[in-house]
Amino acid sequence: MAKANRAKSLAKDTLLFGVSSFGSKILVFLLTPLYTSILDTADFGVADLIQTTVNFIYPILTLAIAEATLRFVMDKENDRKALLSNALMVVSMSTFLLILVTPVVRNISQDIGKYWIFFLIIYFLFNIYNCLSFYLKGIGKTRTFAIAGVLHTVVIVCSNILLLVVFKVGILGYLFSQVIGYFLASCYILLRERVYRAISISAISISLLRKMVRYSAPIIPTLAAWSLNISVDKYMLIWLSGLGISGIYSVAHRIPSMLSTILTIFVQAWQLSAIKSYGDDDEGEYYTHVYNGLLVVSIFICFILFFFNKVIASILFKKDYYIAWQYVPMLLLAAMYSCLSGFLAAPFRASKKTGGLFHSQLVGLFVNVGLNYAFIIRYGAIGAALSTAICSLIVWIIRLVGALKLVKMKLNYATEILNHILLFICAFIVMRDVPHVYLYLGSALVVFIITNIKTLKDIAGYLKKTLHLKE
Repeated sequence: MAKANRAKSLAKDTLLFGVSSFGSKILVFLLTPLYTSILDTADFGVADLIQTTVNFIYPILTLAIAEATLRFVMDKENDRKALLSNALMVVSMSTFLLILVTPVVRNISQDIGKYWIFFLIIYFLFNIYNCLSFYLKGIGKTRTFAIAGVLHTVVIVCSNILLLVVFKVGILGYLFSQVIGYFLASCYILLRERVYRAISISAISISLLRKMVRYSAPIIPTLAAWSLNISVDKYMLIWLSGLGISGIYSVAHRIPSMLSTILTIFVQAWQLSAIKSYGDDDEGEYYTHVYNGLLVVSIFICFILFFFNKVIASILFKKDYYIAWQYVPMLLLAAMYSCLSGFLAAPFRASKKTGGLFHSQLVGLFVNVGLNYAFIIRYGAIGAALSTAICSLIVWIIRLVGALKLVKMKLNYATEILNHILLFICAFIVMRDVPHVYLYLGSALVVFIITNIKTLKDIAGYLKKTLHLKE
């Protein structure tokens, strides 16, 4: 893949994913004061539990079929109609399976059982939207994907304001907003690109489905472990401290979610670029430059959010939720390392050696569960945030070691170690709200800029070059 075309493609996909994700997430982010002023901590805890559980079980029940759809649809020799039809069939069957276990779920969890019908509908529509979105990305329709993402969020925002503020129906309004958001966004994709023409029962191919599942099989435990890694702290908080504290802790994720959104925009575009450039002569050099740039930008954003943590919290977190500012610093680190791990997943996926992804997540999961149990009992929600940050760091380290075996990246280990030490120290002093915290943060930021000046110049050069290419 030519360097010029590669840079233009990466820039274009990043921009379009940005339109879809950043514009969408910022609107949801701005709704946080509405949620924290209207929903009590227990209700928000239940709503978050439903979404968290959907994210955890979907790769298991759907066999991670959406991920297989993305990878296989990029190979032109595969039948697109069969791919999408296979994916939607698996989603439908998994939903039917959930319907069958309804009596069991209602006996096990009263919190989810009370809103089980919403859980089923959200699960089904989430996976339909997921499959359609991955299909769009795979066939190069990233513009439609971006518009669908914006539509999804605009619908959620408008319906939330209507149902929570005007009709005052509380958690039911919050959940119903999720339903109509996924439904209308999926309808837009189906009609705008006439994707419905690629759906047919007669097109279902069992032989192709076997190939898709063989590819996605190692991804299933990886995604499940990843989802459990980022949600086990919430489950354990509910178990050890109750839904109220879990609701506050869930709100604390809203600030780190902005970091995740910014980084994930790029990582999504990067994964497509990495697959397309797999096997290129300068692959190692390409990975090195992009990875260094992503790392430096990630840390810089963390520093900025450290500075304004309390200010943002005072605006977003109302009433009993304000204490959540204490959990933000470590959750920022967890979000950053999670996104860096996502970046490092690209060489595993491009080479179809996805087993290494599962290994890293499995180790992280065991560490996370152990640390959560020990830390939550002693430190409460702060302990949950700390254990999540440590777990994410471990997953990133394991994945970095594995990625270096697949791609010849050249890293400056001394500078990188210094960056991470500075970051953890700053997160700790912000969390503890030590005296003269901003003086320490400013000093650390100066050291960071000086030691990473070359990479910062490279980023500026890349942006200038990309803008020139787009002209």
